[in-house]
Amino acid sequence: MIYEQRRTVLRGEDVSESIMQMAEELVDGALAQYLDENVNVDDLDLDGLNTYLTRTFFGDGEKAFDPEEIDEYSKDALKSLIMPRIRERYEKVTRQVAEAGGNMREIERVVLLNNVDRHWMDHIDAMDQLRQGIGLRAYAHRNPIVEYKVEGFDMFEEMVHGIREQTVAMLFHVSLQARPERQRTARPTRLSHGDEPAPEDGKRAPKKVAKKTGRNAPCTCGSGKKYKNCCGRNV
Repeated sequence: MIYEQRRTVLRGEDVSESIMQMAEELVDGALAQYLDENVNVDDLDLDGLNTYLTRTFFGDGEKAFDPEEIDEYSKDALKSLIMPRIRERYEKVTRQVAEAGGNMREIERVVLLNNVDRHWMDHIDAMDQLRQGIGLRAYAHRNPIVEYKVEGFDMFEEMVHGIREQTVAMLFHVSLQARPERQRTARPTRLSHGDEPAPEDGKRAPKKVAKKTGRNAPCTCGSGKKYKNCCGRNV
């Protein structure tokens, strides 16, 4: 199951429907935990349910639901009320990411892969620790093999729930800032010693080359001698 999930991501497939399926499974689990249909309506932990769903899926002052708008306190009725809002919320996040220049499909793959890898490695370590200590159960007259299978399955289910919950919570709260437009500015010109500054139009003026004095010409120092017998003697 884990490696198939990784292959789906690494093949670059669209996992948006998998993300929404995870979201629906989290809602089902929350309803099962907080909404016990066998107790009185006044004893239902609606505040706990609302807090969990709001923290996982919503933000910016939004709430999963208003208790006053509930007409029927059943799991199906509440799910029918909550799921459309969750889908609408995710569409809003996707639009905001696109407006900021991001790719929500790619973000989904990255977040999912990171969470799968991290939880899977933690699970492998936990299973190794369980295997090392499971033999002690025999002292309590319990079958170590049976205990290992039962606890291993529970740990796997806990890992899957962790992947699902953290992936969904991260994706429903993705926030990207739009990249500011780069303004073209004049690039500073590095001058060598003796160079003239570049003009404002960016075109460098032609470099001035000093005129060479002929050897038989009068020396430029004004001595009256020929250049070759004066300053140009050692040239």
